[in-house]
Amino acid sequence: MRRFCLLVAVLFATTLIFGCSNRPWPNEVSYRLRHTPPNDKDIVEALMSVSRFELLDSTCRGAGPDGETGDRTVGQYISAILVKLSDPEARNDIVAFGSQNEPDGDAWNVQIMIRHAKGNDRNNWGWGIAFKIRKSDGKVDLQSLRCTGLG
Repeated sequence: MRRFCLLVAVLFATTLIFGCSNRPWPNEVSYRLRHTPPNDKDIVEALMSVSRFELLDSTCRGAGPDGETGDRTVGQYISAILVKLSDPEARNDIVAFGSQNEPDGDAWNVQIMIRHAKGNDRNNWGWGIAFKIRKSDGKVDLQSLRCTGLG
């Protein structure tokens, strides 16, 4: 009987701790912009905040420097790109930029491009991700995630 009471107490405590938390649902991003319009750091931070979310857009199938198809989340996709930057003889950079989608638009279109250049054109590539940040609440629109690039 003691074990049963202990089990009920643990389950009740777990429900209180996790069931009533203010953590976001899996399809919600807790990050909010700190500056409007977003600066480069805000754009990178927004990208990092969605790393656990799935890449659902068709532009992400086979995207990246190796054309890998196993990357299911934003974090896996970006990680696969970043590990390719380890060549000390190459020029690598990360470019973040954003713009309003329309003068009176409801979101900022932003993009992060990770570029690699070494020698001839065959070794040069740039891959990244584009998305929208809503003006209304400063959050990433998860439906807008698109993989970009070539190489």
